[in-house]
Amino acid sequence: MLNNLKTIRESKGMSQEFVAKALNVSRQSVSKWENNKALPDIENIKLLSQLYQISIDEMLNNDLSFEEKSKTSENTINIENANMYFSVCLLSIILIASSFISLIGFIAAIIILLKTWNGKYPFCFYILCIACAILDIFNIGVFLNSLLFHIGIAVVQ
Repeated sequence: MLNNLKTIRESKGMSQEFVAKALNVSRQSVSKWENNKALPDIENIKLLSQLYQISIDEMLNNDLSFEEKSKTSENTINIENANMYFSVCLLSIILIASSFISLIGFIAAIIILLKTWNGKYPFCFYILCIACAILDIFNIGVFLNSLLFHIGIAVVQ
């Protein structure tokens, strides 16, 4: 029933003696609980839950041990970090590549900036978006200047 009490206690860095003193029981009682030779009463289960800062359901759950759950959550975090890195790289490549065509680059920079403005991306990514947008505005200005004001001007040497 409580197969993972030892794993939980060790993951919290507590000794059997510390747990015993906190619950006002003997260290042998804690050892018996962890080795499935005895079961704690309801009051001690509540106190263990509070001491270990986990729910009673998590303590009683035999589907996954506490250690396996923490490994699973670590793997999920690693996958999320890998996905974040991939999306930042992909968006950065799109942003920089689209900056070669000024109008498309400006629109892409603004859209990417607005869609990712939730704060979970690295700060340097937002700086890159803003820098590309400013560069694209400058390029659009240069293009319009050359298109509108230099048509028909011939340079004689």
